[in-house]
Amino acid sequence: MRITNIKIKDFRNIVRADINFHKINVLTGKNSSGKSNFLLALSQSLSRERDYSEYFSNNVVTCHPGKDYAQITATVGEIKSDVCYLLDDQKKFFCINPSGFLYEKTIDTRGLSKVHKLYFTGRFFGNDSDNNVKWEDFKDNREDLYKSVENKLVYEESFNKEIQQSATKVVQVSKKVFPNQEEYLNFFFDFNKTVISWVNRTADIHRFVTIRETRETYEQAADRLKPREKSDGFSLSNVPFDKSKFIFLLADLQRNEKQHENFNGDLKTYTDGIVTGISISAKGTNKGEICVDSPNGPRDIWTISNGTSTLLFFILLLNWTRLPEVEKSYKSPNMMIFDEIDSLIHPRLMPQFMEVIKSLSEKVQLFMSSHSPYFIDGFEKKELFLLKDTPSLPGSKKLANRCNIYDYEKVIHLLPEKDRKMFLEKKNSELFVDGLIDDIFPNKEYD
Repeated sequence: MRITNIKIKDFRNIVRADINFHKINVLTGKNSSGKSNFLLALSQSLSRERDYSEYFSNNVVTCHPGKDYAQITATVGEIKSDVCYLLDDQKKFFCINPSGFLYEKTIDTRGLSKVHKLYFTGRFFGNDSDNNVKWEDFKDNREDLYKSVENKLVYEESFNKEIQQSATKVVQVSKKVFPNQEEYLNFFFDFNKTVISWVNRTADIHRFVTIRETRETYEQAADRLKPREKSDGFSLSNVPFDKSKFIFLLADLQRNEKQHENFNGDLKTYTDGIVTGISISAKGTNKGEICVDSPNGPRDIWTISNGTSTLLFFILLLNWTRLPEVEKSYKSPNMMIFDEIDSLIHPRLMPQFMEVIKSLSEKVQLFMSSHSPYFIDGFEKKELFLLKDTPSLPGSKKLANRCNIYDYEKVIHLLPEKDRKMFLEKKNSELFVDGLIDDIFPNKEYD
């Protein structure tokens, strides 16, 4: 499941965006160009909140100057799911086999929702009163019974604001626009709870990896090393990944002897031998604590440097995603957002870091911002995006209604054909550091 496209209009300094995404998506731009604004909009693109003001509290501005509303529309595709909701002892049921969702929202200047709309593409079937198909018959003939729809509006809700004693009360007004609305919502908003995981800065990862846990947490970690009871093959936990602890992710790995061995091998390879193994002590006076194997130190997890802890996090995450779902303590994220997460990786270790990132992107869609020339040279031009904070037209004080984000490949292909070859042959770092990609950024104005 991935976000395949996002459209943003008048959100802070993002005048207009309409871009397609890949497995890895790296955002570049000058300082204060709006990269964090874009990632922030992306992080909330699928949420169903009434009030976003807390999420946007790092900046009092929600909408572009002079605009009353901001719009964010996200398209989700590559959904591999066939879900049935059984009701009334299986006499009534509804099945949904989505291939895509489009979620559209409008937000006002204070970060309060105005309208949410959900569009569905895929197949569905429900045995309502007019179509009383038995569950057993449906299971045997679902391919013939499924009905298909494309980009169908299945849910809409608006938000009215009532002023009461100088306070604003948000009143939600839901509109049923399609049969079996709740089942569509159950699916969409259930996966939305854990679909996107946001990491703001490298310092957050350092704290996540090196935190000194309580004795109670160490005891819990030791208990988690014990073999689990057999299950039906589904995840034993509905806990979002955002609630995870490094030590519990490590415990999940350590229960699987083969994957833990692979993890330690990756540590040795990708850290250049700085760390050769990490494990949780199962007994003794340090029961439940994390033990670090390193030829030169450190021995304690909380003494690991920022750069090394960043590598450890991604190596652990990569190996954890390879576990069977039934062995995970948390729901696997489908997408993760990282803001300048490569900033503390030593250039010597950058190739290893990028190899881990690319392997992880096979399991999790990644969105990152970066200023590192070493980092961006490892990606295709279509995976790199330039955000340019240029609200006015060149040589004019007039505000431009224009896209201010494109991928590098698009920027180059908007040039006359005779000028493209030179730019396509240059390294990404040359285009970025020398300001070439910024110089050829399109100035097209929209109606």
